[in-house]
Amino acid sequence: MHDAEEVAVISVPVGGRRTGAWVDRWWSSRLGWRLGGEVALLVSLLLLYRWVRYLVRDQVLEAFENLDHVVALERWLGLFPEPDLNRLVVGSDALVWLANRYYVHGHFPVMIAVLAWLYVRHHDVYRPFRSLLILSSALGMVIHAVYPLAPPRMAPGLGFVDTLAQFGPTVYSSGSVTADQANRLAAMPSLHAGWAALAALAVVSASGPRHRWWAMAHPVLMTVTIMATANHWWVDAAVGVSIVAVVALHPRLRPWDVRSGPAPSGAGEAADDRGERVVVGAVGDHVRHAELFA
Repeated sequence: MHDAEEVAVISVPVGGRRTGAWVDRWWSSRLGWRLGGEVALLVSLLLLYRWVRYLVRDQVLEAFENLDHVVALERWLGLFPEPDLNRLVVGSDALVWLANRYYVHGHFPVMIAVLAWLYVRHHDVYRPFRSLLILSSALGMVIHAVYPLAPPRMAPGLGFVDTLAQFGPTVYSSGSVTADQANRLAAMPSLHAGWAALAALAVVSASGPRHRWWAMAHPVLMTVTIMATANHWWVDAAVGVSIVAVVALHPRLRPWDVRSGPAPSGAGEAADDRGERVVVGAVGDHVRHAELFA
């Protein structure tokens, strides 16, 4: 059948035969209890992150003092683009609609989609990526606590318009689901920018250079968006991306050092003499059916 290849045959029950064995195999596979454990871990850490941010939400005086420092720094550097970007977006119904929705839907939904994609299709990249996400977010949480910073939208005296509150969808405004739980004084660092850089890194690491340019467009667009919607300063984005870069220096947290191999061209299914479905493929390559139930 395969002259020069060692062949792996994995039996998978068909129909109702040996259903209990199939359930046991599923439960012990990557899509069983291990997936439940990953979800529980990430949800628990997210709740911890939000709780810590909530505890330091009342550092108002320090947050506005730091706002003055950040504005002074950006002006001293000659790079203070936030007011111009905000005015540009507010002056166009189409731009403000796009920017607001990119800010909301390009953050958590994109990260959840990337995590799910890596877990199912590129599990070897998933592990270092998950650790990189957790550690960089933890460092961000520490900075939130020790350096509270008000975002541009809380400085209308500088000409900023809160586009989410003014045009929707509401996220931080009174009456929104997250209003009472959010720390509105945690602009530094921007996890929107940091997570966008992480998502791009994941795509490039798992898929290779052919997706490099469109993947890298995501953190660039997100950085422009968080400034245009008056939710962050560019310094926040720079610190958020720098945290990811520093944490990724650890040799065990480099997802680009691992590559998920493609499914073998010779992989296929056949039936053995016991009436069971089998998956045939060359050993050493990734057989998706076998991987998911391994």
